Formats: sequence, C-alpha cells, structure tokens
Amino acid sequence: MTRDRSRPDRRQVRCRLTPAGDQLLATLDPVMDDTDIATMSVLNDEALAQFIELLATVRTGQA
Repeated sequence: MTRDRSRPDRRQVRCRLTPAGDQLLATLDPVMDDTDIATMSVLNDEALAQFIELLATVRTGQA
C-alpha cells in the first residue's frame, strides 16, 4: 500500500493498493470467504434472515 497526503487538503490521506498488496488479497479472499461460510453455517434460514435484518438496522441506525 502506498500513502500520500492530498495537496488541497493535507488532512486527507490517499491510500493505494500496490501490486503486492493486490496479490496478497487475492490469496486471502478465498480463505476469508470460506471462514465466513463456515461461521454462518450454524444459522438456519430463519436465523440468518433475522441476523441480516439486525445488521441492516445497525448499519442504517433505524429500528
């Protein structure tokens, strides 16, 4: 990853993924996807739907 300060606003930091970082993510993404699937597999369809609804409530801040 590379980082540099924005010229108009030095409070802003721009980050860019390097080719090496992109390769690392390509290696890690399938492992994380498999982990997510394994973790959520304990929920049945009804529980998963409720979990998704709760996450949406937290994300939007609206019950």
